[in-house]
Amino acid sequence: MTFADIREAADGNLDLDYYGLIRELVASGDRSVVAPAWAAIDQYVAESNWLGRDLMALVVSGLDGPASMPRLLDLYAHALSVESEPESDTLRQAVVTAMLADPVAARTVIVPRLTDPDHLVRRTALWAIGHVFERSDLAVLRAALTDPDMWIRYTAIGSLPKVNDDPEVYQILVA
Repeated sequence: MTFADIREAADGNLDLDYYGLIRELVASGDRSVVAPAWAAIDQYVAESNWLGRDLMALVVSGLDGPASMPRLLDLYAHALSVESEPESDTLRQAVVTAMLADPVAARTVIVPRLTDPDHLVRRTALWAIGHVFERSDLAVLRAALTDPDMWIRYTAIGSLPKVNDDPEVYQILVA
């Protein structure tokens, strides 16, 4: 298992078990591949190689954890802006992996983005806050539910805790 094997898979050799290769690489803790993985992400974004971007995102999120959050959130916002790009569960999983490695650190990246003037950055932050939710986030989510942008409202609904977990959430949705 080498970083080169993962690059080969990202470049189209789908006969490789790329998820297994990524798990092995992340388990090795070899942080020397973080910088080359970011360079590969930049290349794959320029080439519209979404599989390559997503595989490398899994590598950096697994090895760099919360330190990768700002760039991963930017990648996700970019993904939302590209109409021709298919929805990417793998990229979302990479972001979630980074968030859950250190939810407190992730919140320091996410919370300031909740009020960003760019609707894609704000939408990404609203999605992310649902994974590291704290009760104090209800006010931000309540405000987002009145946003003129339908996608901001839709994302805010998805980030609310379950109605049966919190009666206030039911009241927010009814309002």
